[in-house]
Amino acid sequence: ISPNLKQRQQEMLKAQIPHLFPLLEWLADWPEVPIKGVIIANEVVDALPVHKFLWRANSVQEMRVSYDKGIFLWHLQSPPYELGKKLSQLKLTYFNETRRYESEVCLGLADWINKLSLVLKQGLIVIADYGFSAREYYHPDRSQETLMCYYQHRGHADPFRLVGLQDITASV
Repeated sequence: ISPNLKQRQQEMLKAQIPHLFPLLEWLADWPEVPIKGVIIANEVVDALPVHKFLWRANSVQEMRVSYDKGIFLWHLQSPPYELGKKLSQLKLTYFNETRRYESEVCLGLADWINKLSLVLKQGLIVIADYGFSAREYYHPDRSQETLMCYYQHRGHADPFRLVGLQDITASV
């Protein structure tokens, strides 16, 4: 969606594969009619919105962003029903004995993949991203979040630093 990155990508592909370039199309939104072709989603899934959560003993809270006196901070609140149901399911399945557990969950991932599959009439979908199996992602020993921030190829874990300038990702 970045015009700058789109232009740079187009210039590079035009220079490297000029014979295929006329066949390429960049979409600003989901196609209205299913397509025949190849869909490449490179490091897209880790940019989908996630819900941060914190389990302490048998109580779960969603970690929401708040703004107070000029600073961003985490605000804990009870999760809405659907999120709470999903978080209870994750705890029972993966880290039931862990007293404190902080992580993320992407509730929209299944819908995104379903929508992606519906726009392809014939062809191939390639999804490339960093990630883990659910058993590894929610392993009891991984009780800290996976949220990471990147600015000028340097990583850190503070989403409230360099607000609006950095990329924020979560493992998938």
